Amino acid sequence: MVKKTDLIFRRIRRHARQRIEFSLEVPPEQRLKEYKEFLKVEREMILRYHRRGESGRTVCQGGAILVDVLVGRMFRMAVETCERKRGEALPCECSLVALGGYGRGEMSPMSDIDIMFLYPDGINPRVLAEVKQSLTDAVLYPLWDLGFKVGHSSRTVREAIQESRMDIKSRNSLLECRVIAGSMDLFAAFRDSYREALSKSDLPAYLAELIDIQQKRRLQHGGNVFASEPNIKNGVGGLRDYQGIFWANLMLYGTPSLSTLYQNEILYEKEIHEFDLAYDFLLRLRNELHLTQQRASDELILSLQPVVAHNLGYEGSAIQAVESLMKDYYFHARRIFRIAETLETRFRKISGFARETKRRGLMARMGRSKPERVDGFVIQDDEIRADHEGIFVQDPMRMIRVFALIQERGIGMSFELERLIEASLPMLTAEIIESAVFKDGFKALMRHSGRVYPVIQGMYDLGILVKVLPEFRNLHCLIQHDLHLVRYAEDIRVLNAIRKLDEIFTSGDGVERALREEAPMVDLKDWMYWMFLLYPIEFPGSLPGHSRLKDLPVAKADAILARFAFTKEERDRILTIIGRHRKVARFWQQEVEDSRILTIFAETIHDFESLYYSFVFFYCDAWGRNPQYWDIHSFAGLQGLFERVSQRFGDGTAHGWIVDLAERIHAMKKSVIARVVPEIPEEEIEAHFHLLPERYFATREADEVNLHILLVHRLLHRIHEADSLGSLKPVIDWIATPGTENYVVTIVTWDRAGLFYKLAAAFSAAGLNILKARAMSREDHIAIDTFHVTHPKSGVDVSDEDRARFEVAIHAVLVDGEGIDDRIREEFERSRKKGFLDRGPAFEISMPVRVEVYADPELEQVVLEYQGRDHIGLLYQVTKSVSNLSFNIESVRISTQNHIASGTLLLEDMTSGEAAPLSARMDRLRDRLVALLGSSSWINP
Repeated sequence: MVKKTDLIFRRIRRHARQRIEFSLEVPPEQRLKEYKEFLKVEREMILRYHRRGESGRTVCQGGAILVDVLVGRMFRMAVETCERKRGEALPCECSLVALGGYGRGEMSPMSDIDIMFLYPDGINPRVLAEVKQSLTDAVLYPLWDLGFKVGHSSRTVREAIQESRMDIKSRNSLLECRVIAGSMDLFAAFRDSYREALSKSDLPAYLAELIDIQQKRRLQHGGNVFASEPNIKNGVGGLRDYQGIFWANLMLYGTPSLSTLYQNEILYEKEIHEFDLAYDFLLRLRNELHLTQQRASDELILSLQPVVAHNLGYEGSAIQAVESLMKDYYFHARRIFRIAETLETRFRKISGFARETKRRGLMARMGRSKPERVDGFVIQDDEIRADHEGIFVQDPMRMIRVFALIQERGIGMSFELERLIEASLPMLTAEIIESAVFKDGFKALMRHSGRVYPVIQGMYDLGILVKVLPEFRNLHCLIQHDLHLVRYAEDIRVLNAIRKLDEIFTSGDGVERALREEAPMVDLKDWMYWMFLLYPIEFPGSLPGHSRLKDLPVAKADAILARFAFTKEERDRILTIIGRHRKVARFWQQEVEDSRILTIFAETIHDFESLYYSFVFFYCDAWGRNPQYWDIHSFAGLQGLFERVSQRFGDGTAHGWIVDLAERIHAMKKSVIARVVPEIPEEEIEAHFHLLPERYFATREADEVNLHILLVHRLLHRIHEADSLGSLKPVIDWIATPGTENYVVTIVTWDRAGLFYKLAAAFSAAGLNILKARAMSREDHIAIDTFHVTHPKSGVDVSDEDRARFEVAIHAVLVDGEGIDDRIREEFERSRKKGFLDRGPAFEISMPVRVEVYADPELEQVVLEYQGRDHIGLLYQVTKSVSNLSFNIESVRISTQNHIASGTLLLEDMTSGEAAPLSARMDRLRDRLVALLGSSSWINP
């Protein structure tokens, strides 16, 4: 039977004979030209194979064959050239050997080449050095000229074996080696010597080191399959998880075929087939990433997902296609991870394991502790397995009781038991699930505070959770389209949040301990676990802003709680917290600080206990969505809001963790007076504290307040010394953010109509990206605006030229009164040409444009919330559109991540009675911003 890769090899070899079969008389430059043409044609053929749906493995093998033919021709030319120069045959044999993924015969379109020039032992060092130099130069230079990244080495047989003993990475690379060209006898001798060396190595130590490396890699990539921007190669469930088992199999059995895992009763044949299918899917996905970007890439970032999904044939809108792609990715990656993790657990138990292991199987040699039989299960070596395959036929209720044993004993489940449960799921009929005994058993699992996550994770993985809660099925791989909430899909966000609540119940240090001890008079309740299960069932996906103005209905959650016979008191508490969760999120995200609004918020919460439960729920829920977002600063902001609201409750003031805002401001004033330069009069400092609202001081430290006072003083001094035109010039301060390419830019000037959008315009005209912004004005109309800016190209610092362009632009817009729309548009177009922001015609952001404009009766202001693709000039477009419709910006909070911009602006209506009605202007603003955010071309605001 002829394989597809055989056909590909024949065609490539035939083409190679026609184009790159050279005589030595053909000059090097002509050879290089033909190599390039050959490579161009063959890469186009590989692209066609991929686009017509060939498997990932076939395309990768085609890539390896292409490089084999190309490098093999170069090597033979190198040998002939060296022999002609010497006038005789080479003084020793030489083999060109492929290593690593190339050795495995798997090369994605833009993968690196890893090769070794292999020589025999005992050759005269001087002669060997001459041969090495001739051959490596003749092969490597053309490859570099063709754009390949080449990892290379020159080793004798002894040196190669010694290298493998020093480094597990080298050992794994040599495990997969194969000869490309040169002496077959030399390579065969090396392979025999290497196998002999491996037979003498410490197999258990190798397996332990390999598994430790795999586990550390997973932790470095988030420890979870369900990342929103997964690394296809190194992420959890990625290619490296499969390859680790491949290497272990080679060490154990000396063969690359995973069928030996079945023959030795380690995996079922079906598992091996599923393992291979999942691996092939990841290879195809990686091939698409390489072809889309025309470079080696393993990160499936958000901005690429729509293009990749479209190119792989996923249908529907960009969002629908991305969701389908990511569901398939999670399915296959999870399968690879589960099988790899199971096998690693088994490999770890090998002790003094002989290579001659045959058909008796690995499992017969693993157990060492005395088995304990409980309820049809066998517990041995911290693992539970079924006593026989009919245990669930005898009693399906064991499918809930087994998790009680796991929770009580803190043990794991055998892979065979997992598969038996999955196969037995149809036995969990509606009658059994609705029985009081089954529901009580599930509730009991949820009551073990600090030990809930492992059993819920296991029940979800095996399909039991969606039997217990059918409503949870709709959350599977459900993508959340929100800037800060995109790290994980909804189902995994729930599991992560439950894990975090476990840590709050049990952790002895850090944030979790602080949360547990934050309110010693309030007990954490085990029913809080249910909030995380019920909230996304009730509210799957984002809600429009208007619905955030009131408590939300929770009918689905109420029905589920009634189904599980919760008391009325517990139901009321749970439903109240999840119904108000969006409101808590809104207050925190908008950094609402002034006393009146905080009091309104406290009144909606009603009591201190509810505030505390909402506080813990919000933290766990947000952490579950994106743990990376919850740095110390983010948690401190949430904790600060909690403390300020808690002051409104009389039973909270007696505890030491509450600091009154008035006391904070007074202490800050004393600190600032002591630190500000002597020439600033104390009355200026007093004025600063008198002319700004509470929210300014609640969210700033003394250093920042100190800086603002200095800048205001310079502005006042400039006004006193300058003419009327000079008084329009702002005072600007640039501070580099340590460890980043970002700058914090503080601008102090006289407030005036459209000031904020004019400042945003100046940054855009200078070609700088605005990451964050905050605006504040004193009662004497001195504006203090802070911008976090960066260069639009990652890794590039803001230069002196960038800052100079900004100074020119801000002078033009604030002093000379010039319009700079054309400059901003030029920067926008320039950024697209340079590829900083544009992703090509097929690019659509994998998150919907979202614009919400609504009047908030609690805040007594108009609220604007938006989210969409970021680009140069976006903030200018947004804020000028706001100004054009007669709204004044009271406060602004924006953020940019992953080329996605989001913002929350509190607006004041500046019109008189003759203007268009407020509702009409809010609708016009919404429509305008939807057009701006949804367009890939420039639109004048």
